[in-house]
Amino acid sequence: MAVVALGCGHTSPVRPTPKGQLQLQADMGGPIASWGVPFPAPHLTAGASYGVADRLDVHAHAHLTPLLVGLAGLDVGSTYLLFEQSGALPALSGTARLLGFTDFRESAAYFEATATASYLVGERLLPYASVTGFAQFAGGPILVSPAAGAQLWFGELGLQAEARWFSPDHPTERAVIPWVGVAGQGALGLVLGIRWRPGEVR
Repeated sequence: MAVVALGCGHTSPVRPTPKGQLQLQADMGGPIASWGVPFPAPHLTAGASYGVADRLDVHAHAHLTPLLVGLAGLDVGSTYLLFEQSGALPALSGTARLLGFTDFRESAAYFEATATASYLVGERLLPYASVTGFAQFAGGPILVSPAAGAQLWFGELGLQAEARWFSPDHPTERAVIPWVGVAGQGALGLVLGIRWRPGEVR
C-alpha cells in the first residue's frame, strides 16, 4: 500500500490532449485513511501534456508532496486514443507511464498502465471508468486499482473528480496506516484535478 501511495496523485487520463494543444494540469488526493476522521492522502502532482498527433499526447509531472520528506518524484508518459466513441460504445484510451523516485542516495522506478473508457455527454461532460496496473521494477506483485469519475469542461478550464479503489486484492488489517477499504480489502480513495488549455474554446 505504501508503494501505491507514491503514485496515487493522478486522476485517470480520460482522452489524449488534442493535437497542437498544451494542457497544464494539477491533481491532488489518494487513498483515504482514518484516525477517527477519514481524509484522503494529500498527494499533489503538477505537470503538462501536449497533443503530438490526432490521437496521441505526451505528458510529464512532478510529484510535489514527497518533497516534504526529501523524496523527489517525476513521471513521463503518453496517452493514445485506441477507439473513438461510436453510438453506445465508449471511447477507449490507453496510457503508459514511467515513474521514478529518489532521495539522492537510492532510487526506485515503476511502470503504470491505464485503460479508460469514456463517453462524451453533450459537449462538456466526460464520465468514465478505468483500471490501472502498477508494476515495481524491483519486483513484487502487480498492483491493480479500478476507478470511476467525470471530467467537466468550461471553455479552457476542466475539472475532474475520481473515486478509486487501490489494491482491492490486498488485505489492510495489518497495514500501519488505517486505510479505509471495503470489507478489509484495499483502500478507497478520492482524487481531484484541474486542467487548463490556453486558447481552447468549447
